[in-house]
Amino acid sequence: MEDDWELTGNFDMNPDNHPGKVQVNPYLDKGILDIKPYIEMLSERKDVGMVRLGGLAVGNVVEIVGHHGHHYLKYIKSKPYAYSGNPHLRHARFQKRYGFFSKGELRPGELETEFDWRFRTTDGPDIWRPADIPAWGIFHHIGKESY
Repeated sequence: MEDDWELTGNFDMNPDNHPGKVQVNPYLDKGILDIKPYIEMLSERKDVGMVRLGGLAVGNVVEIVGHHGHHYLKYIKSKPYAYSGNPHLRHARFQKRYGFFSKGELRPGELETEFDWRFRTTDGPDIWRPADIPAWGIFHHIGKESY
């Protein structure tokens, strides 16, 4: 995971501060996110390589899928931003198939869109996102740089 995100249960519930982003975070129990179902799913399903835990992007195309009683959104590779550098869990098979970030003079946002293009144009393991995570995600961005 990138180092500019933090899992937090202390959301500001005032809609004036975050228009359209009011959410309740039922995923934290004393500040702990249970990732065991996601780890098990990645271990059992060879067709999945990454569990995306960040927010949804407008324009994403997804299919609702399931595994052991949990619903997920499977990202369809037809639209940009299927891959995101937001918080996620990756299996080694994902890295083996799609490689590492490009080396060179790319800015962070350019690295992300280049990797998204590579994911969408290459056959390989899918990206799934737990369907019950709020649309804005369960992580808070704490980075100061913006590109």
